[in-house]
Amino acid sequence: MITQPVVFNPFDPVWKADPYPFYQRLRSEAPIGQVPYVGIWYLTRFADCESILHNPKVGSDTRKSTFYQRLAESRTVRMPDEVADRRSFLFLDPPDHTRLRSLVMSAFTPKVINAMRTTIQTLIDELLALATDRQQFDLVDEFAYPLAFSVISNLLGIPSHDQDRFRVWSKDMAGSNDPMMDPPPDVVERQQCALREGSDYIRAIISSRREAPRDDLISALVAAQVAGHQLTDDEIVSTVTLLVAAGHESTVSMIGNAVHALIQHPQQLAYLRRDVRLARAAIEETLRWDPPVQMTQRIGLEDLEIEGHHIDQGTPILVVLAAANRDDNANPDGERFDITRDNIRHLAFGMGTHFCLGAALARAEGVAVLNALVARFPQWELAGMAVRREDLVMRGFQALPLEV
Repeated sequence: MITQPVVFNPFDPVWKADPYPFYQRLRSEAPIGQVPYVGIWYLTRFADCESILHNPKVGSDTRKSTFYQRLAESRTVRMPDEVADRRSFLFLDPPDHTRLRSLVMSAFTPKVINAMRTTIQTLIDELLALATDRQQFDLVDEFAYPLAFSVISNLLGIPSHDQDRFRVWSKDMAGSNDPMMDPPPDVVERQQCALREGSDYIRAIISSRREAPRDDLISALVAAQVAGHQLTDDEIVSTVTLLVAAGHESTVSMIGNAVHALIQHPQQLAYLRRDVRLARAAIEETLRWDPPVQMTQRIGLEDLEIEGHHIDQGTPILVVLAAANRDDNANPDGERFDITRDNIRHLAFGMGTHFCLGAALARAEGVAVLNALVARFPQWELAGMAVRREDLVMRGFQALPLEV
């Protein structure tokens, strides 16, 4: 039997349904390579991915990429103008990235996160009380999504009576983070509208907080000052948009992936039931084994040599985090889901200067959710078909019906 060479094609529906067998083959047969017909490079081994995330010779600003300059001219990849014109620090390089991240970090402190723990627990209890009465619910739509969105909304200071409206905008904002090859005009228009309306709303809150500060993150961002510098309104809008659109979506996916993994591995769920202290390890193992963010991107700021491969300056490099996390050299028997694993190593939150600011908040939510589910329900079972998201970068569930 002749086996065809493995090809990196995350747009393939079969690949999207379960990318991990492909990642395993890539690590073995072609750990470093180029995406066919595109020219983008990819990395799949833990050591290579970890190294590039720390490498000062690579950046995150696509404006420095000759590849994306050509695409922009040809309009092969279309993104809303709001995304191209107003960029968050996630897509900037030092010194701009350093200045903006320092200002945001001055407001996003451990003290702020710890103060949210009571709010998180209250929201969890309220949502699970509704599920208890019915014995059946959709973990994503009826629990994880409203939980994560309410947490970030409360943190930012978005009034409860506006959260439903902001949630609609957020769904389309999040879609703008997933690059599409020649997307339909109506998709781009919907994303553009959401970004425009959401931005106007955030600007109104900024103005209000400048006049009358409150105990919320937007007020803290307005007041943030490092070395005499403050955030501009545009920078606050882009930061809030990033936190809302990207932050809570990844938390929703993390929760869904964790619960699904435990259902698919009943022995691991039994370990968790016997010792709830394993909840933190279960979240870390989920982040390693089935991370919500599958890959991230870097741009070579100069010519690079990686394991004998020459990569020209300005060429995008896909850092396939989900493939790296299962590398046996980083985590022995990496394909196995094991919440009792010693020294869990993963790149789910990135590494280096772009390490995820919301990592502590996401972990706090995930641990609280698993503890609450174990304490409240003696069993979890799928009550129907679990439906995966169709995104390229984000891996999670669109629907995860549970019977408890």
